[in-house]
Order: sequence, then C-alpha cells, then structure tokens
Amino acid sequence: LSSALELRNVRAAASEFAAMHSLAKATAMQNGRTAQLSIDPYSRTMAVRIDTTTAGVPAPDTLRVKRLKDVAVQSDRLLLCFDARGLSTTSGACEPGNAVVAFQWSPEDCSGCVGVSDTLKTSVLGKILR
Repeated sequence: LSSALELRNVRAAASEFAAMHSLAKATAMQNGRTAQLSIDPYSRTMAVRIDTTTAGVPAPDTLRVKRLKDVAVQSDRLLLCFDARGLSTTSGACEPGNAVVAFQWSPEDCSGCVGVSDTLKTSVLGKILR
C-alpha cells in the first residue's frame, strides 16, 4: 500500500509538470509574449511566469506556482521558455528545451528516505516525451 501511494504521488508530480509545461506554452501563444517555466529543486517548486515587459522594464508576472509535497524534483534545465509561437527559446537566461526532469518519492520529514521515481523528457522544440 505504501509503494502504491508513493507511485501515485510521483506520477501526480510528473503530470503536474506536464500540465505546467503546457500552460507555459499556451500562455506564450495566447499573449504573444515569452512565457517561462522555472524548476527549483531546492524548494521543490515549479512556476509559470509571463514576460510583461513595458517600456523596456521587465516585469515577470507569476501565473501559477506548484510546490511538490513529499516528491523531490531534479532537472538538467532550470528555466524553460516559450516564444509567442509556443516554441522553446533560449533568449536571455532561458535554457534549451530538451530537458530531463526526474521526480522521486522523498518525504521532507524523513532524511535518507527514497522510493519510486518517474522521469519525463522534453524535446528541443518543447514537446513532452515519456
């Protein structure tokens, strides 16, 4: 039962990443501006932001933040960005779209506890690959 619960939480975290990835792409296309998906392994959070630059002053507007409970996230990319066409872009601090994102059961109140894991990959164009 414990393993099933761990697997469910890890898969839910991976699905949440996929949903936030899609939200970032859709937001970029809908608003015609760069949208960002940031991944923070230290705080176990993912956030979608859109660039609302006006008069040359950047002002990222946060649309959604998700904190992962009892699931650690690791990624070889920390900032994925999408242009107005919904394609991955490397402008500014943005990293290439071909990311490998891993999720692992790791409760915060249990140091050394590790369990099941799941990995998602994204293509250089920004498509989710399982």
